[in-house]
Formats: sequence, structure tokens, C-alpha cells
Amino acid sequence: MGRNADDKYDPAEDLTTDQAVADFIAAAFETNDPAYISHAREVAARAKAMHGLADLIAGTGNVYADLGHDDADEMLVKAQLATKIGEIIKARKWPQRKAAAVLGMTPVELAELLAGRFRSHSVENLEHLASSIEGSA
Repeated sequence: MGRNADDKYDPAEDLTTDQAVADFIAAAFETNDPAYISHAREVAARAKAMHGLADLIAGTGNVYADLGHDDADEMLVKAQLATKIGEIIKARKWPQRKAAAVLGMTPVELAELLAGRFRSHSVENLEHLASSIEGSA
């Protein structure tokens, strides 16, 4: 069956063997990028469901712990807060410039935060940003 030009490509469709999924996950871990690893796990889970493959994507539930980060719990909380901030911005359909102004950041700083580069932010700072954006209209 051919793909319609409007259909989005799902890499899970091409991961048809246990080995293909294992290689895909291994390649994701080689990037050392938690966001990409998390995405790869989601793709692998879809592939498993589509093709009836073995469960090869077990993890702790914390990609930072799986990568061996000493501050894994803190980084997970930071990631969850950054995700929450991004979801609020998206739900409100705010342009990045407006969201950045509400948060007291530059658009570049906000883009960095939403791209997962939040190591320099404290949990307290991210909690403050999340509550600031939640409380503004």
C-alpha cells in the first residue's frame, strides 16, 4: 500500500525485527541525548506493538539514570518542568517572543530551555517559571 503525500512517516513501520529495534535503541543511546533517547523508546514501543516484537526497551523510567548521570533525579524533574512550560505555551498558542517576555527571558533563552538545555537552571527556577506562566493569561 502506497503512502499518501500527507501521511507522516513513522520509523516504527520499518523496525520489523528485534535486531532492528535493538540497533535503533543502541544508536539513540550513542547520541547521549535524553530527549532523542526518550523519543526512540516511544518509536521502539510502537514498532513492538505493530510487529509483535519482544520487549527490548526496558529502562528505569528515567533516561538520565539510564545514562548514568549522578543528578538523574534532579534532571528528570527539570525535564518535566521544561516540558510543562512548553505544553502551556503550546496550549495557549503563544509566539515564542510573548512567552519569553512573560517569563522574563529572551526568545533565545526560552528556545534553549525548551530544547532541553536546562542544566544551568535550578529546579526552583524552573518551578518559578512554570508557576509564572501558569498564572498569566
